[in-house]
Amino acid sequence: MKATGITRRMDDLGRLVIPREIRRSLRIHEGDAFEIFLGEDGEVIFKKHIFADEISSELKKVVSALCSQFNGIVFMAFDQDAMPISRGYRAPAEDTELVHQALSYRRIQETENGSVTRMAIPIIVDGEPWACLFARCEKPTSTNLESLRTSMRAFAQFLVATAES
Repeated sequence: MKATGITRRMDDLGRLVIPREIRRSLRIHEGDAFEIFLGEDGEVIFKKHIFADEISSELKKVVSALCSQFNGIVFMAFDQDAMPISRGYRAPAEDTELVHQALSYRRIQETENGSVTRMAIPIIVDGEPWACLFARCEKPTSTNLESLRTSMRAFAQFLVATAES
């Protein structure tokens, strides 16, 4: 590899191979979507498409609305790589693992560990995971928990409808 980049040849089908080290460091997986741009000097620029970017303002509004509705519950939004949307925050490993499971299995994941309940609801658009809503609740009551589930599902459906339009 050169210090300025790498050189690859395109095959007869128009494919380029991205080296494994780069795919790992950028968390690129088989089937990931890319945006292709043309630079001013003839560059071809590949950018990994982050679906959550398309609905990030809505995601932030949803998290804000949930926080104002439920006191004492931590809410977060994650992108399709299980990375927090609010970039300054480092989520605990248990939270990220639950979000990763929700995105991988494409269904709601909920765990209860002692007095802490965690819930992750994936935002699935056209069969692809775009983002995930997450809540961590300490010492929840059954009424509070059911109300939380209902609200998060409603907001998830709203985000799916927003993304599809």
